[in-house]
Amino acid sequence: MSSKKVLFIGSHPDDIDLGCAISMHDHYLKNDEIINIVLTNGEKGGCPSKRSLEQKNSFEILAPNSKNHFLSFPDTELFAHIQEVTKKLRSIVLEVMPDIAYIPSQYDFHQDHVTTHKCALTILTNLRIPKIICYETPSTTPEFTPNYFKLCSLNYFNIKLEALKCHKTQMTKPYFFDDIILSIAKMRAAQVRCHSEVAEAYEIVRFVKFS
Repeated sequence: MSSKKVLFIGSHPDDIDLGCAISMHDHYLKNDEIINIVLTNGEKGGCPSKRSLEQKNSFEILAPNSKNHFLSFPDTELFAHIQEVTKKLRSIVLEVMPDIAYIPSQYDFHQDHVTTHKCALTILTNLRIPKIICYETPSTTPEFTPNYFKLCSLNYFNIKLEALKCHKTQMTKPYFFDDIILSIAKMRAAQVRCHSEVAEAYEIVRFVKFS
């Protein structure tokens, strides 16, 4: 099986890890080429230089040698820079032309996540990108309705917990507690009647398979 180009887009350091860590590591193990874009340095949630370093350390666990783009747009103000964000995203996407793209869901309480979704979707849906997949975050709303689940064993799930521990500035936030992260993963697996596993959950925007 030939390797794929896989793009992950997040608004802040930690978004991609919280939503896609297992999927990213799985793509890495399949020798896929991984490209990450983080739109802000997350300065509203802590020291921006520390948060960016934490994200780099986490990526190094999940997908060593991934190509990482930190764009440093203002945290919580992406909506005010939507044209610049779209332009920069488009330039990277056109250069990469991924086979698969993971982006935040539109169903989210955080305005940055919604803006990121809109900007990314504007670009991706107008290109021949076979798979466009939305991930959940701790601020995802009840309207998020997953129809794609990435299952794994509890033992395999430890790579996600290990990666999230790189975000030391965020560890006091309840959604970083191991029991909460695991409870969500167990609930998602239970939704597809897989009670002995855990899962990350996604919404499919586009899923095209070529013969």
